[in-house]
Amino acid sequence: MSLPDKKKAKMDSALKNCDLSDQATAEKKFLLLHKGFRKPSKEDMEKWKGWFEKIEPVQVDQGGFKGGVEIDSAGSTPLVWGLESFTGFNIIMADSLAAAEALAKEVPFISSVQVYELR
Repeated sequence: MSLPDKKKAKMDSALKNCDLSDQATAEKKFLLLHKGFRKPSKEDMEKWKGWFEKIEPVQVDQGGFKGGVEIDSAGSTPLVWGLESFTGFNIIMADSLAAAEALAKEVPFISSVQVYELR
């Protein structure tokens, strides 16, 4: 097995076992864009806390949004919180889009999570 094959096999095994230590050395950055808002319950907060602890080894940055406006040719429209709102983001390191997607599938999301590779 070549070195890249060994690394991929190790990465696949790590993701299956939820061991993110191998991803901490990855060279690609990915944006996880969280969509949807509802007032979180205590159970929701515990799920998020657990997920944030899990991704800590591969997380580069994170943040949330307070509000904003959408700008188009007709002008500016205030954005309201709801199920269609973008509410936060994480930037993580991963070896591939598939690896980032696997991690994003574990997010305790409200509506959805969008995953983008960053340049």
